[in-house]
Amino acid sequence: DTIKILNDDEAFSNFDKTVNSFLQTISSTTMQERLNRATAVLIKAAAATGAPELALLASRAKLDAFTKVKEEIDKMVIQLKKQQQDEIEHRDWCIDELNKNNRSSEESYDMKASLETKIADLEKTI
Repeated sequence: DTIKILNDDEAFSNFDKTVNSFLQTISSTTMQERLNRATAVLIKAAAATGAPELALLASRAKLDAFTKVKEEIDKMVIQLKKQQQDEIEHRDWCIDELNKNNRSSEESYDMKASLETKIADLEKTI
């Protein structure tokens, strides 16, 4: 009967109320739990993406204070934004070069066609 009472939904809601109020008084363990959860998320992300930067960040999260991890994340975001901008500039350059190449090819084909017609006209006059 005791196990039945403890497994009851009312008992679970009572446990939630008392445990949450108890945990709010202990802030240092809560901060450590948050750091542990953040580290676990970074490790999973590093494993999923294969990014060594995230693995390094996860290891630093275990060793350093959380503020240092946030600084590293900010640095990484800035670096990724710069890399994205560089890639956009390179893509734009490639598009411009491709368009120039297409125009040049069209001009060459037009010149070839006009020369072929000129050759055909000259052969007719001979």
